[in-house]
Amino acid sequence: MDPLSLVLVVAAAAAGVSAVVWYRRRQVARARTRLRQAETDLRDIETALETFVRSGNYIPESIRRPLGTKVVQIAEGSLPPIAKVVRRVRDSGMRQESEVALCHGNELRRILESHNDQYVERMMAEHSKLLVDDLKADEAQRKAIVRDDARNLVIAGAGSGKTRTVVGRIRFLLERNVPAIAILAVTFTDKATEEMQDRLKQTGVPIADREKGGVTVSTLHSLGKRVVQA
Repeated sequence: MDPLSLVLVVAAAAAGVSAVVWYRRRQVARARTRLRQAETDLRDIETALETFVRSGNYIPESIRRPLGTKVVQIAEGSLPPIAKVVRRVRDSGMRQESEVALCHGNELRRILESHNDQYVERMMAEHSKLLVDDLKADEAQRKAIVRDDARNLVIAGAGSGKTRTVVGRIRFLLERNVPAIAILAVTFTDKATEEMQDRLKQTGVPIADREKGGVTVSTLHSLGKRVVQA
């Protein structure tokens, strides 16, 4: 091989090596940026959960679901490609950081998946006398009574104990020192209103009327009429 050809080969090889080094550095830089963003997002999620974790209070679904979706996106979407780049370039420091971030994400995911279930179990244990001894509610009814979301949707057929569950929910709130005058139960028929009032009175729950305050039980029609006339 003549000297010129040798020089060209060496130059091409050097250029190839430089290109590979540049490409890897670029990959590492991008991976590091994505890792920092993932770490920031995980810290934000942890901060959002901190109040609920410390107090043990129920996490509303309007908060839990978006956070859960974000954690899954980070743990399953963002971090695995970063880990792949780190393994390829053999950056031990970044590898450790990505593993810590993944562990952090998995821990937050565990909290989001189990926290509310643990809350429900704890409330059922603390209020077992009301739920089991007094109401004789089954497990599904007990869970519906103590679940503390902003909105609890209970779907059940005829004769399945919906009225008992609503009565149980009212008594559960009263046991937790919610003022009776702050509780409103809405029914669709006058018959259902009378039945619920009777059941509440039998357990000593005060019912609101013109003379005294208490739990308000009203049909949807009557409630709407009072709102319009107020």
